[in-house]
Amino acid sequence: MSVRMQTWFPYRIQIAVNGREWLARQLEKAGVGFTRVGNKIHDVSDFSAMQPLLDQQLRTDWCSMLDSFVPIAFPTIRTALDNELLHYSWNVWQSEWASDLLFKSRADLDEIMDAAVRHAFIGGHPERLLRYFDRPTRNDGQVRSNSRRPLKTTIIDFDEGHRVRHWLESNSVKLYNEGNVLRIETTINDPYAFRAYRRKQGAPPDAPKKLRPLRKGVADTTHRARVSQDINNRLADHLATMQSDTPLGSILQQVTSRKRKRGRSVRALEPTGKDLALLSAIADPRFTVGGFQNKHIRNALASDPRYRTKTSKQQSGMTTRAFRLLRDHGLIRKLPKSRRYQLTADGRQMVTAVLAALASSTQELTRIAA
Repeated sequence: MSVRMQTWFPYRIQIAVNGREWLARQLEKAGVGFTRVGNKIHDVSDFSAMQPLLDQQLRTDWCSMLDSFVPIAFPTIRTALDNELLHYSWNVWQSEWASDLLFKSRADLDEIMDAAVRHAFIGGHPERLLRYFDRPTRNDGQVRSNSRRPLKTTIIDFDEGHRVRHWLESNSVKLYNEGNVLRIETTINDPYAFRAYRRKQGAPPDAPKKLRPLRKGVADTTHRARVSQDINNRLADHLATMQSDTPLGSILQQVTSRKRKRGRSVRALEPTGKDLALLSAIADPRFTVGGFQNKHIRNALASDPRYRTKTSKQQSGMTTRAFRLLRDHGLIRKLPKSRRYQLTADGRQMVTAVLAALASSTQELTRIAA
């Protein structure tokens, strides 16, 4: 960890805490053997004893712990400020929450990572690459006409492995490999983009909890962890669809036939026809973090011929009907208490399979089928 102090008023203090270093100290104290390389633990003698130790970190009294560092970093605080009532208000400037998946060998992980890297860059759309590198785009998601920056995608094989990162504004989720460890990590810089069930600030303990935006204060550290773990899980589920051995025909059969839902007829999807643009839009990796809204998909489909001549209100209605169609086929679900949607497990599997098949050559498909 590190402690940095601003030496002029208002004497801000910045504290960085490394959870994996903390965990290593916990394991040493508990007498649990482990192998560590850098900031990753590659092997543990007793996995069942490790996770509870990591969970203990979330039960920390953060204010008391952080307050204990103030006299060390600022020993003259009382004489400099001459006020016994002053105290620090602790906020989380940036949080990183990682899920480490340990494989028996690096070879087992390399195959999965190679597939993940290939999938991340399927299509090579410039607007998608701009999102990877947090570059601004137009409202419809396309590259700005005054952009002079060349777009370049590089996949480098080095000792540490590969890294794929998806941005949603100032928040991101990434995956990278080192040795036999695959790490999925969510970084939150703007907590207000997420919601969690909590009481209103200053409310009594028996007050009801409601879905409210996350706050920067350390009081919401546990909520941050839960939100971040949900994001990690969704990306891990997305990776799992790339390892599915279900035939593409079986996957498409579920959505390419007409069905009845709640007493009404639901048309079949055309994944390689008129619905391809819609499926490509909802599969964009940037929606892995916080889901997507009507306006996100409208902007993504702004160049589609069916949308181009419509008014904004008409485009909104078309997108709403498209969402209902996708929900009827079980491909997306609505997030509670919000206007955001996410791909279901079946939806992730279907769009991944279709986009991967369309990006493959006939030779590759023939070789796989054989």
